[in-house]
Amino acid sequence: MIAETIIKQILIDPNFQGNFSVLLDESIIEQFRDVNFQRTNSIEKIEWHYMLKIADLFAMSDDYEIQEKSLRIAQACITSSATSKEQKDWAVYILKKLSNYLAVKLAEERKYIIPNTSLKKHPLNILLEERLKWQSTILTSQGDLLNVNKFQNEFWMVAASNDVVSVSAPTAAGKSYIFCNYLLDLIVSKAAKNILYIVPTRALISQIENDLIALSPVYKAQINYVTIPSDAFVDLTKSNIFIFTQERLHIFLAGTEIDNINFDYVFIDEAHKVSDSYRGILLHHAIRKSTKGNTKIIYASPFSKNPEKLLEWHQDKPLKNKVYSSVATVNQNLFWITQVRRTPQKWTLVRVSDNETELGTITLDNVPSGSLKRTSFLAYTIGQKSSGNLIYANIPSDAEKISIQLKDSLIGSDRTTINPKIADLIELCEKTVHKNFALNEVLKGGVAFHYGNMPQLIRSTVEQLFSSGEIKYLVCTSTLVEGVNMSCSNIFLRGPRKGRMKNKAMTAEDFWNLAGRAGRWGKEFQGNIFCIDAKDTKIWPDGPPRKKQPYYIKSSIERQLNHVDDLIVYMNKKTPRSEYKSNIDNEYMISYLIDEHLHEGLRKTNLISFINDEQMNQLESVIAQVIADFKMPIDLCSRNPGISPYAMQELLEYFDTEIDDIESLLLPHPASDDAVQALTSIFGRINKYLAPDVFGQKGKVYFLARLVTQWMQGYPIARLISEREKNYKDKNTKYQINNLIRDVLDEVETVARFRAPKYVACYIDVLKFFLRSIGKQDIAEGMSDIQTSLEFGVSTKTQLSLIALGLTRNSTIEVADLIASSELNKEECEIWLKNQDFEKYTLPRLIIQEINELKSSLLKKSSNF
Repeated sequence: MIAETIIKQILIDPNFQGNFSVLLDESIIEQFRDVNFQRTNSIEKIEWHYMLKIADLFAMSDDYEIQEKSLRIAQACITSSATSKEQKDWAVYILKKLSNYLAVKLAEERKYIIPNTSLKKHPLNILLEERLKWQSTILTSQGDLLNVNKFQNEFWMVAASNDVVSVSAPTAAGKSYIFCNYLLDLIVSKAAKNILYIVPTRALISQIENDLIALSPVYKAQINYVTIPSDAFVDLTKSNIFIFTQERLHIFLAGTEIDNINFDYVFIDEAHKVSDSYRGILLHHAIRKSTKGNTKIIYASPFSKNPEKLLEWHQDKPLKNKVYSSVATVNQNLFWITQVRRTPQKWTLVRVSDNETELGTITLDNVPSGSLKRTSFLAYTIGQKSSGNLIYANIPSDAEKISIQLKDSLIGSDRTTINPKIADLIELCEKTVHKNFALNEVLKGGVAFHYGNMPQLIRSTVEQLFSSGEIKYLVCTSTLVEGVNMSCSNIFLRGPRKGRMKNKAMTAEDFWNLAGRAGRWGKEFQGNIFCIDAKDTKIWPDGPPRKKQPYYIKSSIERQLNHVDDLIVYMNKKTPRSEYKSNIDNEYMISYLIDEHLHEGLRKTNLISFINDEQMNQLESVIAQVIADFKMPIDLCSRNPGISPYAMQELLEYFDTEIDDIESLLLPHPASDDAVQALTSIFGRINKYLAPDVFGQKGKVYFLARLVTQWMQGYPIARLISEREKNYKDKNTKYQINNLIRDVLDEVETVARFRAPKYVACYIDVLKFFLRSIGKQDIAEGMSDIQTSLEFGVSTKTQLSLIALGLTRNSTIEVADLIASSELNKEECEIWLKNQDFEKYTLPRLIIQEINELKSSLLKKSSNF
């Protein structure tokens, strides 16, 4: 309490404020020596001894803003040419007090300090150094030492003694690193056999798997990573780590035939996504289905104010705790950039901290005619002498345009020598997407764009080259908000939006989640966030961001139950299809509530606090009526979340009218000659009975059925694009190639990989029940599961096995074309791969590289077994 009182007094002290303001500006401007800033404030001499004493005190605080000031002072002292060796030693001690050993290591690498000399002159200093070291070290079950920060240390201790833990920490606090280490320690110590790791996006599945493999090469033979939701890829003789999105988890739980499959631990990454509309409901549903019995649960969310909210869902678990950390690992600078009145090429740079301070002006080389050029020209001018520049674009087409403008600014009409790694990526894009793909051209200038629909190998290579500095500018869409762990030096944003609705402003939590990637811990001392046109209320309708604020977690379940009367009315009307589009969230709620009603009863869940007794009675009554009206096994509702039971019932009644022509109802193998025609008919029935126009209208239905069939057949993206291009040419339809490419990529993502798996799987479930009910069990059992083929875009066991080994779809298709058998399992594919020399094949260089890296990993695993 005394320290807190002193800190409050220091914060309002004019001497501290004056010194800190000068220090702040000096450390910020230091980054931009090559940019033509016109300084508007004078630099005074900083009282370093005084400031270091304060930083030492601030390092004891648990408040994020106070820690950040301590970190700022220490790092500024280390990097300043005006400080003495003794002062730098003191700053190093403060960083270690903050458990920020990565910043110390970075200072050593950049020659700001001499390694291993700090605090060594006096026995007391040696003792302090050792104490700090042990406070920042974890001893694993195998006797290994992990260097950690305060948050990571606290998490390890709390997780070991609780059944449910909810963790909240800033984006750059090191959550993924400590989770992966903790998870692996559970496996190696045999404290857990099966572990589930739920992530919000497919991109994160491969990232988490790669992170785990990199941390545990010695134990790889003991661990089986399951990323495909099928029993065929579960190895009961090993420890299994399941890494799924909530959609894949539902597919796995619905289809598994493994007796009593239980997860010892469930990790939920980006747990705040429970607030994310229908996907939040689906996530909540997935958590409830996978956390039964003695399962231990760990939630992670970025800097939420109420992490304990997630603990409320587990009243049956006696040992619960939260870890709320405000650890500051890297400093972040927030800037507002506004145009000087009537001077389009001059822009004012304002630093926003405890107050607003004008630092000077930026002069552009050209007039930024058009909103996108404002972003690209400012990003070019500020970031041209550095790497790690991230520009946020609201939609993929804007990302491409900004990339082209940046590339033109960087190299003009000249053609510079292309980096060999960039050349390999260009080759991959030309062969696996299109020779005129916009990414091919912008890469020549060290620029790239990045959005979620791009093929995985291209996207991951772009991320690698950006992280290593070969790509200086990366223009991205909301993919990075969805969890891809990629940091940068500078982020440029202008009125950020999220999702398909351009008029929907990004929420504060999403903004700060994205902004939290500015500043690469261990690679930079600070990161910068530039808000362009900050004073324009049309661009920033909620005002420009000023200060990072923790947000409150509020689940989509709770949000929907706040309108429970509307939900009850919708169910009483038997969920009319004409109202489907405005009730998608309610359809997911119905599936969830049926499960809760049948397994525990609604009154035994945490729902009771959201609704009154009368509403609860009505809800129980209407759910019971839905179940009574449903003439199929009720588990079909759980297997198909987000699809109305009444809609499924109407589909069943339609099947009964077609009893004389059963053959026309069946889904053929994607390689069948009539696959497209049959799928067109099925899409039409789904449009009519399950979800109106989910596959478009009239001619669009055939178009999409053809695309989905080709996707399942394993057509490469390049072939899907070339077929669309040929179709347009045959019909003399005008098109722009990059618009066409984006359309195909979008349809693959939204239709082939999301809508089709969801609705076709439900169609098959209802059809199987119908066939069994009329004595056609043989036909029903012969119908294959289609969800996995649609999700991964392959149709053979060999192709799935290659994907399960770790190859991307691009590489899988190329390799599978060289294998005669379509029925190889995972182990047989391993043997085949090890015996091949892929250098002799005519494949893109990056595909050969990915295959060889997998081969090397498989050989290492064999030698460690």
